[in-house]
Amino acid sequence: MGISNLLQNLKFCAERLNVSQFHGQVLCVDVSSWIMKGAYCCAEELNEPNGEDTAASRYCHFVTDWCDKLLRYAGVEKIVLVFDGQRCPLKADTNAERRRKAAEALAEARRLKAAGKGKEAQRMFQQCCKNTPRMQTHVKRAVRRRFAESQVQLVQSPFEADSQMVRLCADGVCDAIVSEDSDILVYAATSNHCVPVIYKLDKQGGDCDVICLDWLLPNSHNGRDPTREKRLAGQDGAVPGHLRMMAKYEREYGIGRRMFVQACILSGCDYVPNLPGCGLTAAFKAICDNAGKRGDERIKFACAALRGRGGERKGGAEGDDLFSRALRDPDVYEDLAARAEA
Repeated sequence: MGISNLLQNLKFCAERLNVSQFHGQVLCVDVSSWIMKGAYCCAEELNEPNGEDTAASRYCHFVTDWCDKLLRYAGVEKIVLVFDGQRCPLKADTNAERRRKAAEALAEARRLKAAGKGKEAQRMFQQCCKNTPRMQTHVKRAVRRRFAESQVQLVQSPFEADSQMVRLCADGVCDAIVSEDSDILVYAATSNHCVPVIYKLDKQGGDCDVICLDWLLPNSHNGRDPTREKRLAGQDGAVPGHLRMMAKYEREYGIGRRMFVQACILSGCDYVPNLPGCGLTAAFKAICDNAGKRGDERIKFACAALRGRGGERKGGAEGDDLFSRALRDPDVYEDLAARAEA
């Protein structure tokens, strides 16, 4: 999952570093992203009967090879691989939509393969890949065979890995997070812990983007970097203006990070659909316009301001699933948004 366009709007606080700069530290890894990348090289085989077993050596090698590189060449002290647990009930609609799209992609991949269009078929097979419990079991076995627990530790999250990784950093178990999901930043804001998050980690040279929310979380025990605050001050555009306001309100009233979380939710996430015509900019504006409202009522007032933008979502609110009902019924939407924030 991710908050659409969030990372693009946080480029001012992204630093291009090398992962070797985390030498001697403990890195927490969202292993699902590594499993998925490893699965792309054997996507067709994975979609055949028993594919999770027959292709195991290939996607497992991708994970263990990454661990080896970080330990040997980057010199990290330890790696903590965090695995997803049970599916979060609030994501039922999102997961159902992903399954529907995967089924359509698989049918198209097989059609393209039968037509002799191998490259096009491979791209569609990759869209069908998913991280399954069976694949996780194979990866865990491969890691245990190759590494001591003092080098690579396995952690099973109760639900999604994102919040578990932020908790591990907040508790001082890990120093930084390796992920591809922007939701990590929302969890970091919620926990008031500005953990460094490593994105776009290059397997060849180890270069990466590192994003930290210290410009928003001045009271975090990690402190803040004035450089990023100055960069934000020099950014043009609507969203940077809203971010500056949130940073100011966090410093002065302690409510800016909650505003940040609420705006991310309203812009659309795995737990809540965005309202018609509402993207990141509109969501951040609506929350900032209602900064003076009580925290547990802010989303309600922001939703009222956003309703009606962009007209009806084409074909998006006809079904009886929770997301469709939420787009039709303001009370259902506000309740869903409140549950997502919780």
